[in-house]
Amino acid sequence: MDGITFYAIRREIERYLPMRVQKIYQPEKGEVSFSLWNRVSKEQLLLSLEGNKPFFGFSDEKRENPKVPSGFCLGLRKRLEGGVLSRISQEGLDRVLYLFFTGHDDFGNPQEYMLVFDAAGKGANIALYRGNDLEISMEPPSGDRICPGEPYTPPVPDRVNLTDALPDGYIARHLLSQPGNVYAALSASFAGTGKDLVTSILSQAGFTGNEVLSEESARTLAAFLEDLSDRLRTGTFSPALYANKNGEPVFHVLPLTHLERKETFESVLDGVKRYRSLTLALEEYRSLRAKTTSLYRKILDKLESRYTAQKQDYDNAKDCDKYRIWAELIDASGKDGPRGLTGITVLNYYADPPEEMIVPLDPALSPRENARAYYSKYGKLSRARKRLKESLEETEQEIERLRSLGKNLIRDDGQVREVDPFDEHALRESIQEVTALYSRLEKVALQSGLKLGRPLEKPRIKPQADVSCACARAPRELRVQPENVPELEGYHVYVGRNARENDYLVTHVKRPGDIWLHAKGVKGAHVLLRPISGNKVTPEAILYAAKIAAQNSEAKDSPKVEVDWVNAKNVKKPGGAPPGFVTYTGQKTVVVSCSPPGHTDQI
Repeated sequence: MDGITFYAIRREIERYLPMRVQKIYQPEKGEVSFSLWNRVSKEQLLLSLEGNKPFFGFSDEKRENPKVPSGFCLGLRKRLEGGVLSRISQEGLDRVLYLFFTGHDDFGNPQEYMLVFDAAGKGANIALYRGNDLEISMEPPSGDRICPGEPYTPPVPDRVNLTDALPDGYIARHLLSQPGNVYAALSASFAGTGKDLVTSILSQAGFTGNEVLSEESARTLAAFLEDLSDRLRTGTFSPALYANKNGEPVFHVLPLTHLERKETFESVLDGVKRYRSLTLALEEYRSLRAKTTSLYRKILDKLESRYTAQKQDYDNAKDCDKYRIWAELIDASGKDGPRGLTGITVLNYYADPPEEMIVPLDPALSPRENARAYYSKYGKLSRARKRLKESLEETEQEIERLRSLGKNLIRDDGQVREVDPFDEHALRESIQEVTALYSRLEKVALQSGLKLGRPLEKPRIKPQADVSCACARAPRELRVQPENVPELEGYHVYVGRNARENDYLVTHVKRPGDIWLHAKGVKGAHVLLRPISGNKVTPEAILYAAKIAAQNSEAKDSPKVEVDWVNAKNVKKPGGAPPGFVTYTGQKTVVVSCSPPGHTDQI
């Protein structure tokens, strides 16, 4: 958020004041949240410096707060809770706000306080003043703008404030006085204009930003800036959400014509709430996504390394039969001799035709003793080979389980899937899914004997009611209602459209006697075929339902698709498995085409 966005938010919040302070929280180290109310409304005001992304405005978020409040939070509570937020002012168009409260001192007497929200770059902080005295600050005072024993010192105003009344021609003259190209001159000239707004102004004016500033270009830019100045003074804002080049949400109160506009809002505060909710969910999801991807790759790499080492040991152990053969040939030869021999000539009757060969000997042993040693070595390697084969099979199964576990969330390149940054429901749903996947991966690592680092922290966002259950949709919404399809007279078909619905089908909808279908070996929908009123399941109905499963799978573009079908009672969801993951036994397979329903398949 730039200073102009702060300005628009402040103007709109002022309409709500005065408001009483009900409660104060500090959900994160760099954030302070005030629960405010008056006779007509109740709001949550958030001041945040977290992640070097300043935020100021009302928010609807629900966050887990620390069990033990920080000293800064306790200090604010002691002085401001029960008090009144009376007004908010701003240092020009800089990202510096002054929040004025009527609170109380240590003895309960009324006292005026000023909370400084300084988000102006280096040295950013939140500090409470009583008069000119610093009471408490969120971060240790830097000694620059916030210093113990001294009043707050705002940043030096070195840019033009577009809310001031400026003389005719002043903007163009000021631009011409700045060094550098058009972009540099515009960025350095006017307070509160962030990079996105500067780029938008240049885009509207037809500049790339690399042009050398001339009198003509200065006049052109001045016209746009004068219009911007009028909009600021009259409070004419156009709050909207945009997608930047990375597809991430960007909020501004003025048009950003160089970005794709995603949503518009009636009020600035509505846009701010939406922006905060989206960015919080996106940051949480991407943090979980990075940790889960890292853990998945770590486990997979270690299991594959283990498999490679076991395979090498197994291949080495496969040579154990030669030691048995050497021992048998020495015994069959009937030869013996003193110690010190390095080899003995015997008849190799395993060759066709038999031929003489030299069996190597340990000179420290006699030929007979060498035979006994070879028998012993063969026995050890034979037993080891059996154990290694079992270990190889176990590791293969662990790798397959791991890949199956992540197939709904992890792409072929090992990355957890991306989610639309503007689909808040999908983001919040995915947070729960990825958290569950991470917990399951931890169990896999523990079962595989792999050492892990610190456990994953709980999501900062409280789960919402609409994503807390496996699926909130009623079964009837999953039902396919066939029209004029003779094969399905007397049946219901249920189709899962995503992992949550697939999970719901298996955990809530299926009954004994239902037929469960799924495209074999690929991602796709779970399908349930349910006979009505005691009807029997016919081959035609199974083929029709199998076609639906094929058309709702990753193999839908293939000419032929294999589809497994089985009595639904044989379909199980393992404990702790992610949504949509099941195991099943006793299945049969049919092959169908992905032609439109009603087409006759030749199976």
